[in-house]
Amino acid sequence: EDYYDCPYDHLTVNGVKYCGTLGPAGVVPSDGTMTWVSDGSETFPGWKVCWAAQPPSLPPPLPPPSLPPLAPCPLGDVCTTGPCLITAGGSPDFPNGFPLGERCTISNLPAVGLDVIAFDVEGDGDPYSDYDGDGDFRNDCPDHLTVNGVKYCGTLGPAGVVPSDGTMTWVSDGSETFPGWKVCWAAQPPSLPPSPPLPPSNTWECPAGTGMTLTQAASTGDTGIFVSCYVEGLKMGDFIALNGATYEVVGLAVPSGRRRLFQGFPITVLPGLTDAASSGDLVKAVRSPSPPPPSLSPSPPPPAPPPP
Repeated sequence: EDYYDCPYDHLTVNGVKYCGTLGPAGVVPSDGTMTWVSDGSETFPGWKVCWAAQPPSLPPPLPPPSLPPLAPCPLGDVCTTGPCLITAGGSPDFPNGFPLGERCTISNLPAVGLDVIAFDVEGDGDPYSDYDGDGDFRNDCPDHLTVNGVKYCGTLGPAGVVPSDGTMTWVSDGSETFPGWKVCWAAQPPSLPPSPPLPPSNTWECPAGTGMTLTQAASTGDTGIFVSCYVEGLKMGDFIALNGATYEVVGLAVPSGRRRLFQGFPITVLPGLTDAASSGDLVKAVRSPSPPPPSLSPSPPPPAPPPP
C-alpha cells in the first residue's frame, strides 16, 4: 500500500521502508535481513524478491613460464628463443592461430621503427581488472607483445616503435587463440648527404612557364592593381592586357632583397580600368600596345573608257 513514509504495508531493508511499487532492487542487505509488515486495511498482490549465494572468487591465473637467459647472438644476426618466427617476423603459426601458453623473445633487432603488417591477438576484455596481478590494471593484456616494456594486445601493435634494447617478447595465455601478428624490421639505411642550398632567386619574378594573375579584385576606374608576381623583364613603359583591354605600366614597386609583399605586387596603370576585374584574372605583358588596324579608304573609281 503506497503512502508517504510507508506507514501501512512495507518491506524494510537496511532501515529503509519500501512500499507501493518501489522495491529494494539492487540493495545489498548489510545485516542480512528483510522485515515485512502489513496493516489491517486492505490487501495487494504482494512482493517477490530473489537472492543468490556469492560465487566463489576465481584463482588468479598462473604466471607464464620464465624464459631462460638469452644465448649470445652472432653479430649482425637476429635471434630468437622459443617458437617465434624470424623469417616471417611473427607469432608462432601465423596467420593460422598461435598455440596457447607459449613465450618467446626475438633479440638483436636493429634500432629502426617496426613495421606492423598484421596484429590480432586477445585484448584486455576488462580494463578495470588486474589480470596479470602486477598491481596495475592499465597494462593487462592476456596475450601480448612487449617492446620497450610496453605491452601491445588486441589490434594495437608497436607500429613505428624503435626497440631500444633490440628485443621483442611474445606471451600467449591458455584461454583462446587468435590469428596472431607479423612485424617487420629493416637495417638502418645510410644517411644521405645534405642537399645543396638552392641558388638565390628574386621572389618577385614569376616562375618559368607561369604568368601574372590578380591577387585582389579591382574596380572600374582603378589605376592600381596587385599581381602574384612580375614577369621577367617587366618595366615601366611596357603595356599589359587585362580582360581584353590594354594599359600602360607607369609604376612598379619591386621589393628590396627577398621580401614578398603579403597582398601581392603593385602595378600602376593608365588609363584607369575600363571594367571591374576579379582575383585570379590573368594579366598578360604585351610590351607595347597593339597598333590600331589601318583604316580602309574607298577604292578610286575606274577610269572612263576612251571616246570612240
